[in-house]
This record gives sequence, structure tokens and C-alpha cells, in this order.
Amino acid sequence: MTAIRCRSREEIIASLSKESPNEIRDALISACYWDKDWKWALQQLRKFAEHGDDLVLWAVATGVGFIAAFNGEIDEHEARSILTQLRANANSAVAAAAEEAEADIEHFVGHRQRGEDVALIERLPEDWLLL
Repeated sequence: MTAIRCRSREEIIASLSKESPNEIRDALISACYWDKDWKWALQQLRKFAEHGDDLVLWAVATGVGFIAAFNGEIDEHEARSILTQLRANANSAVAAAAEEAEADIEHFVGHRQRGEDVALIERLPEDWLLL
């Protein structure tokens, strides 16, 4: 397991414009993990929801879950639309990540909307592996 590097928006945008699935995956995960503007991060995920690489699609699904777990809110219609698309067109690993993200939305967003006290997930520091 590796730590998720905090990238600036400029770094994320630059990586998203590259052809490398690894670069795109890392940029999407960083955006959803670190950026405080979950709406912007969700927009980035939408742009890659039809990507041809399963690594990128896995990052899209995982990113949706991160947004829900760290923020306790998400555009549910947009997120569920992305996840439905991923489940329909993806391999089993991507479909599993999409199902996990659906569960994160229900737990961290749905329960909070119903007034239940649900603690959000705290981000680990970049150097958590060294601690």
C-alpha cells in the first residue's frame, strides 16, 4: 500500500491530460482524496467515466467513494449515474469498486441526510507510512 500524494490542481490537471492510465489514476485519486472542493473532483471523475482503461475506471469508482466518505455529501444523481455506467461496462474489479462507492454514499451521505450521526473518514497524512 502506498500513501496518496497531495497534488496541486495544476499538477492534477497536467496529469489528467496525459495518456498514461497510471498518471490519470493517481491524479483522480489525489483530487478526490485531498481537494476540499468535492464538486470539482466529481467533475473530473465524470470526464473519465467512459475511459477505455480499467485502471482509470477503478479510480473513478474509488474516487466517488472517497468524496462521500470524506465530505459526507455528494451530488447523488451525478454520482449514481457514474457508478451505474461503470457497473454496466466494466470488469469485476471496477464493478466491485462501484458497488463499494454506492455503499459509501448510502452510509456517509444517506445516513447523515436522515439526521443520523455518522462520523466521516479522516484523511491520513501523506507520510502516514513513515509514522
